[in-house]
Amino acid sequence: MSRRVDPTVATVHRRHAFAKVNLTLDIGNLRADGYHELQSVMQTISLADEVAVTVTEAPGIVLRCTGPIPIGNGPDNLAYRAGAAVISSSGYTGGFEIEVDKRIPLRSGLGGGSADAAAVLELASRAIGWRPAPAMLRTMAAQIGSDVPFFLRGGTAHITGRGERVVPLPDIDPLHLVIVRPLDADSEVDDGVPTALAYQTLDELRGSETPSAATDALIRAISSGSRDHLIGGLRNDFIPVLDRLAPRSIVALDDLRRYGAAGHNLCGSGSAVFGVFDTADRAKDVAHLMSERWGWAISCRTVPSTECAAT
Repeated sequence: MSRRVDPTVATVHRRHAFAKVNLTLDIGNLRADGYHELQSVMQTISLADEVAVTVTEAPGIVLRCTGPIPIGNGPDNLAYRAGAAVISSSGYTGGFEIEVDKRIPLRSGLGGGSADAAAVLELASRAIGWRPAPAMLRTMAAQIGSDVPFFLRGGTAHITGRGERVVPLPDIDPLHLVIVRPLDADSEVDDGVPTALAYQTLDELRGSETPSAATDALIRAISSGSRDHLIGGLRNDFIPVLDRLAPRSIVALDDLRRYGAAGHNLCGSGSAVFGVFDTADRAKDVAHLMSERWGWAISCRTVPSTECAAT
C-alpha cells in the first residue's frame, strides 16, 4: 500500500540525538559470524546533534549536514540509510529532507552516527503518520547499525549480542562528566580508532585470556543505588589497546584522574575518554583545561530515558 503526504502542509519534525558513553564494555570471544559477543551498560549524555526531517514531494533523500563537525551526506551516512529504510518499509512515495546539526565528534566511541539514525527513524515515521510496531522498528534499527536500537529509547540500558539486544535498566542518578577527544598535536583533526582494528588488536593482545565480567557487577551496583559502586565499576576491555592505537587517550585519562575525576573510562573503542566529577561547575572547569591541552573537551551530564523520549 502506497503512502502519500502533502508536502505543502508538512511541518519540520525535530529532536535531539543524544550521544552515549559506555559505563562498561566487556568484549567476548569472536563468534562464527565474525562478530564479537559483547556486554555493556550504555548511557545517554547531554552532548547531542540536532536532527530535523521534512517530507518532500520528490522521492529520495536529501541530507544536509551543518555544524562544526564535517560529515558526508551520501548513502553511507547512517541518517541517510535510516530515511531510506522508512521509505522502503512504509510504502511512502515521496522523499525526505534531513538536516543534521553535527556536534558529536566522529570516530570517538560516542555513537553519534547511530544516534542520528535512530532520530531519523522516529522523525521520518512521525512525519508521514506511519506507526510501525516497536519490534519492527527495532529490527530496522539493527539492520542500520549495531548501536542504533539502543538510541530508540536511550537512558541506561544493558546491551548484549553484537550490540543490538537492549534491555532497559533503571535510570541512574545524574552524573557530571567531562568528555575528551584528544586531537593530534600537529592537526585539528584526528582519524580516531577504527573499530575493526580495535577488535583485531584486542584479540592479539588477549589471546586465550578470559573476557571480563564488569557489566554484571555494574548492573548490581545500579540495582543497589550505590553511586560509589557504580563509579568504581567503570570498565572497558578496549583500554589495553590504547597503548598501540591511541596513546594520547591514555595520557588524557591520566589527566582526568589528576584533575580529580572520581572515575574514568574509554568511550566505546575510542578515542574519546570521559571522567566523572562531583559537580557541574567542577566538570566545566576541567573541560576548559582539557580543551586547552587536547583540542576538544566538553562538560555534560547523563540523560535519562524520560528526557530522551521528551525531545
